[in-house]
Amino acid sequence: MYNSINAMDDSINNYSMSHILDTFKAFVEAVIPWTPRLAAEYGDIQYPGAIDALTYEYLIYSLNKVGDFALLNSTVKILDMAARELIFRGGNEFSLDFGGGGRITFAALVPGDRLAALNILKQQEIASFNSPIFTDKYIVDTLVGLTMMGYYSEWFGYGTTRLDEPNQRVLEFAPFSWEQVEYPGPDRE
Repeated sequence: MYNSINAMDDSINNYSMSHILDTFKAFVEAVIPWTPRLAAEYGDIQYPGAIDALTYEYLIYSLNKVGDFALLNSTVKILDMAARELIFRGGNEFSLDFGGGGRITFAALVPGDRLAALNILKQQEIASFNSPIFTDKYIVDTLVGLTMMGYYSEWFGYGTTRLDEPNQRVLEFAPFSWEQVEYPGPDRE
């Protein structure tokens, strides 16, 4: 079984931008989801999650700057491998949302099952794992850290300039994540 998984992975050299976006959206949604219960208790400002703050763009931007498109592809590949490993073990709690492609992907899992797939990755329990870029369990910690950084930083507040070079970005508004944690914003003095 694992040899066929490797063959399937090795046949995928480049993912479509749509698949990359879906995967990173799914990742940030699993890490910082929408929180309707918090919103009911503490106000609507507590509802938005990482997708609302475009944190998936931050991950894509950061990984692309560090390692170019190959790093993005490798990241998606390993997340999809973790999803398949979860399914093959029967570890998914919920049914898959295949969308249109019928492939087992990280984005096809519901958020709780995505976390279970990440745990498999973190424990280095993918029997078919063979990647020259990701050789240790710290990839999950790195991606979670980048998600937190993107969500709670000024990234979303850069608005239309967020994808510009850092020295060309302008803080257009205070991100809602700052209001969530009652951060007053940068000192203007």
